[in-house]
Amino acid sequence: MSTKSQKRGPLKEKKAIDHRSLEVLRRELERRNAQTEVQNRQLTEILKINEVLRLDLELDDLLDKVAKAVQRSLGFQRVLISLYDRDRHVFIRKAQAGLSEEVFRRAREQQVPEKCFFQFFQEKYKISNSFFISHQEATNTDYDVKVDGENDPGGGWHPDDYLLVPLASADSRLLGVMSVDGPYDGQVPDVQIIGLLELFANQAAQAVLNVMLYKGARARAEALETLSEISKQIGAQLEFDLLLEKMVEIIKAHLNCQHCAVLLWDEQQKKWKVGAPKDSARSLMVEMAKVDHIIQQAAREGKPVISDKLETNHGRETFFESPRFSAFLPLKVKDKLIGLLVIVGHQEAVLADQDELFWNSLSDQMTMAIGNAQRYQNAKQHSITDGLTGLFNHRHFQDCLRAEESRSHRHRRPFSVIMLDIDNFKHYNDICGHPTGDKALKVVAQLLSAEVRDIDILARYGGEEFVIILTETDKMGAWKVAERIRKRIEDYKFPHGQIQPQKRLTVSIGVAGYPQDADRRKDLVERADEALYRAKKLGRNQVFIAGQSEEAWMR
Repeated sequence: MSTKSQKRGPLKEKKAIDHRSLEVLRRELERRNAQTEVQNRQLTEILKINEVLRLDLELDDLLDKVAKAVQRSLGFQRVLISLYDRDRHVFIRKAQAGLSEEVFRRAREQQVPEKCFFQFFQEKYKISNSFFISHQEATNTDYDVKVDGENDPGGGWHPDDYLLVPLASADSRLLGVMSVDGPYDGQVPDVQIIGLLELFANQAAQAVLNVMLYKGARARAEALETLSEISKQIGAQLEFDLLLEKMVEIIKAHLNCQHCAVLLWDEQQKKWKVGAPKDSARSLMVEMAKVDHIIQQAAREGKPVISDKLETNHGRETFFESPRFSAFLPLKVKDKLIGLLVIVGHQEAVLADQDELFWNSLSDQMTMAIGNAQRYQNAKQHSITDGLTGLFNHRHFQDCLRAEESRSHRHRRPFSVIMLDIDNFKHYNDICGHPTGDKALKVVAQLLSAEVRDIDILARYGGEEFVIILTETDKMGAWKVAERIRKRIEDYKFPHGQIQPQKRLTVSIGVAGYPQDADRRKDLVERADEALYRAKKLGRNQVFIAGQSEEAWMR
């Protein structure tokens, strides 16, 4: 072989080696370019999600976008995002990619108990901040932590493998879990892919936190607006009974609750009474007796008792529908318990989203409104009440007489007026003293109150004179009432009654009826007064009826 041929041999071999090296280099460059392209797509998806996070505050849409981005960029057949409900100890499926609408609809209906996820959050399954559970170690439960589709297993991934990526806040508070399934390459994801999954999970967690913050701010704003509206609508009402009914009506409307009631504490009788709604007071008290333990707790602690499950005594049946959210708010004026505001509704009602600050504020507003109404009622009561006896005063009697005259004239119904005067009261006062005389006036007022109905009007006319309007009562019916009154006072053992000319404290009474004796209120009072004068003239301790002659009476 010539020297020239020998030289060409090594050159050819060298060229072949260079060609192979170039081919390997080309393939490596193509692989890296493809890898870079994939990473660019992944980064693009991440940037898109970041942009969406700044613009969109609808949680379901945000999580749906994250799930689809994971599916597209990281190559999984199915992605499922579940959020953790800490109060109810369950995970709720919120978003997915790769499942049919029907499969996901069924999946959303099934809430997964927290233990089904927590059993896999162990150090032995941990890769980075995620958890991979191979099919050899996965345990069967009644609830699946992923939603199965049709797997196409291959390589190292098995259809029963789990890869769970927690959604957590910066302070490591668990917000949810993203589970991925069916990698297209059939391989168990490596640390790099898991790192990208965690990056997407962080974005989903940020979305949840953003919405929570937004919802919290919006809820607080709406709560303030609700409180403002409630305060505005009840603030103008000063009539106590009307206020309580208005409170119930407005709270039910604004909080969308099924039941609302105001219970009032009767300090004298040491028991609860229904302040509103009056139309269902009897049935409401029966139901309230079933939750007496909660009522007593709110009264004892003096602060709202809020519960997402209304428990009755010994599991007794109640007309409160289930599920039942309840709020028992104490109403206190100057640290004195005057009542409770009771609110019951469904979990999905507006009221279930409110916090303790809202309930305290609502309680304070209701208490303030009740306090104002009580002060108004007290002022009004003082203006129409006799300070000594507690009966209505002369001015209020005239107002009631005017109203009764109008009503009776309109409906052509009778009513009567009784006037009575304590016999020889000046004599009693002069001998026993005014303090004893005042006590006697109070006792007479109490005896009179015991003989009249709630619908009648009893007033102190002046001095030792009293007057009664008997509604829907003719003159003869009034005479019977007057006679009972006369007898009751005659029989009562007043202190020092024996010093009186008749050896006891007695009254004289005059009776007049509308319209028999007069069809105008002024004339009617005059007829009753004239009858009273004749009763005294005929010897006192008597009942005389207007229109009756003295001769007829004596017969």
